[in-house]
Amino acid sequence: MAGKAKWPDPYRTRKIVGLVLWLLSVLLGVFGFATAVIFQSIASPFPGKMFFGIAEGALFAFPASLFYFLVARFLDRYDPEPLWAVLMCFIWGASIACAISFWINSIIAGVVLGIFQNPELAQAIAAIFSAPFIEESSKSIMILGMSYFAREEFDGAIDGVIYAIFVAIGFAAAENVFYYGGAIVMPEPFDFESVFFARGVLTPWAHPLFTSMVGLGIGYGREKGGVFPTIGGAFLGWLVAVFLHMGWNFMAIVIGASDKSITGLLFLAIALGVWAWILFFFALLVLYLVRRRGKILKQYLQDEVMLGHITQRELELVTSAFGTMSAFLKKGKKGVEFLRAIARLGLMKWRAARAMQNKALTFAGDFILPLRERIRGLRAEGASPTE
Repeated sequence: MAGKAKWPDPYRTRKIVGLVLWLLSVLLGVFGFATAVIFQSIASPFPGKMFFGIAEGALFAFPASLFYFLVARFLDRYDPEPLWAVLMCFIWGASIACAISFWINSIIAGVVLGIFQNPELAQAIAAIFSAPFIEESSKSIMILGMSYFAREEFDGAIDGVIYAIFVAIGFAAAENVFYYGGAIVMPEPFDFESVFFARGVLTPWAHPLFTSMVGLGIGYGREKGGVFPTIGGAFLGWLVAVFLHMGWNFMAIVIGASDKSITGLLFLAIALGVWAWILFFFALLVLYLVRRRGKILKQYLQDEVMLGHITQRELELVTSAFGTMSAFLKKGKKGVEFLRAIARLGLMKWRAARAMQNKALTFAGDFILPLRERIRGLRAEGASPTE
């Protein structure tokens, strides 16, 4: 049948290895997270209350992350990444990345506490000099893994940013479980409402902003082609992420130590103003990358219209902000699949042209004919939202 195109799968072995490694890592992460909950509960003056407080914190942290999940999903509107891919990123962030960060930061804080006998100093050093390095590293591993093991789903800069956002959303949700739980059981110096507002409402995009720098670096490296540009981009992005994270944690510690005097409130206002500008430029960056993806699709699909493989109206839907929603409302899952096949065709042509320009090896060209065949098959099944 025309709709059952034979798909090339040059990375099958690589994907299987990646899936096995991911499963083992997540299992280790779930164990590490569970032991972290037990450790936090036992270390508390009220072990039983703390355990149930953390469980209650999870009821606030993970449902709230669903909203951020949907926002990020909307931003990824041109050729959205497969649901399985973004869920894998989310689960990685919420399990192994969070567990690694918790235990290493706790060990470092314990060592500093043993040396200086100062709990505030130990917390500050762990937050400023340990957490940014460990947390951004543990999150970055998944993005690098996606660029290698799920290579055919990682096309460029916007994909790197999207994967980074989902990893970070998962990480922030798991981290908030402990913050919310602690605030519920021991509301000094900040009660639960204040902590939830600060972390869940005012600054939920902090972790996604930091980690997106890594995704951006890896994504641009993928566009250039080759191992060294990807590793180089990852390292530069990681440095920026760590720098932003360090600044953020330093600011949070200073605000936490400030009193409610005019000076303290002034510093808080300045810090929030700086954060607002950083978030504004981050939003502009994401929107630029999204629009850039739309322009790439329009450029590389225009000749498909001339050849009669797709119509101009279908091209407009593929590059429309609400094209996928329109396709779903008119034709259901088949309509979404139809638009996705067209978008993948444009991206495969872009990747093939990019590889030719960089004199690099790619399998992208092998997908072009099967994608055209798939589009024809779906059209024959009545999947085109314009018909």
